[in-house]
Amino acid sequence: MRMRKIGVDHNMWLQDTIHHDDLRMAVEFVKGLQGATLDDPSLGMSDGALHCLQNPPHEQSPRVVDKVTRLAIDLFLGNPLEATYETNCRAILCFQLDLDLISYYKVKSLVANLTGIESVIHHMCVKPCIAYTGPFVDLNACPLCSEPRYDQFHLESSSGLEKVPCQDSIPSP
Repeated sequence: MRMRKIGVDHNMWLQDTIHHDDLRMAVEFVKGLQGATLDDPSLGMSDGALHCLQNPPHEQSPRVVDKVTRLAIDLFLGNPLEATYETNCRAILCFQLDLDLISYYKVKSLVANLTGIESVIHHMCVKPCIAYTGPFVDLNACPLCSEPRYDQFHLESSSGLEKVPCQDSIPSP
């Protein structure tokens, strides 16, 4: 009796041999991961973040952060959504008018500079069934629930030029 070698049969990766939709989709994600590179534009990484990953600093330079800037960093790290940061800043400024809290974009940039880590945001289904990554990156509607990827009002009022996502993932700082 001849023993069959246990391992990955490379023929199973051929699309015409896969019949179940979920398995076919899993294969697409695996293929995407197998061919992934850091400079793939679908990952959403900026040139600066890519440079930091490929050229990490050998020593940390000392940085002085005042109390108000530290508050802004804490607000951002607590929930890095822009709307939440802005709402929290307005609430704090109602309590203490003389604070000079930095903008969302400045604190986001500061955190990226301090840590070398940058947020990567991908669109998501509003339900949320999927994230528009991998084999879903070019879709305009969710393949599971058919909800549109982009805000239809903005899309129609801009003659298809302004693609505002209905939902973004929560960025991870």
